[in-house]
Amino acid sequence: MAKIGTAIQWLHSYVAGDRTCCIYLADSEATIHQHAELSGIPVAKITAVSQIIDPPTANS
Repeated sequence: MAKIGTAIQWLHSYVAGDRTCCIYLADSEATIHQHAELSGIPVAKITAVSQIIDPPTANS
């Protein structure tokens, strides 16, 4: 989206039942809301990820 520039990047989405969870890198919640509004995608909730646990970090 040229109107937002590089302030947001869509990584991927998960679909589970009747829900979709989209994963973004963004500079703020406001940017995610702006992207959603421009895209016509409803946003019910935004949750910041504070930590990622994967195999290399699981036992740390």
